[in-house]
Amino acid sequence: MGGKQAPLRRIALVTYFHNEWRSDWGGELIIYAKRKTHTTDKPDLEITHCVEPRPGSLVMFTVPRFHRVCRVDQTAGQHRRLSIAGWFMTEHA
Repeated sequence: MGGKQAPLRRIALVTYFHNEWRSDWGGELIIYAKRKTHTTDKPDLEITHCVEPRPGSLVMFTVPRFHRVCRVDQTAGQHRRLSIAGWFMTEHA
């Protein structure tokens, strides 16, 4: 009480640094939204975006937001999905 509020996450970002990626290797970022017909306490989600981890790309989205990162498929072999993630934050609502 009377203390400073913690900063709030506003925008999430992911930057991909690998040199090569194929669609069938997986590793997508999936963004969800609550269905408009949602009626229970547990969120009923639908996919709004499926983002392929393209080399040299930057992805940004507002938070909070339901999202997940898919696993990389074995067909990628020794190829690695290299990324850095972070947030832009504010100190007030």
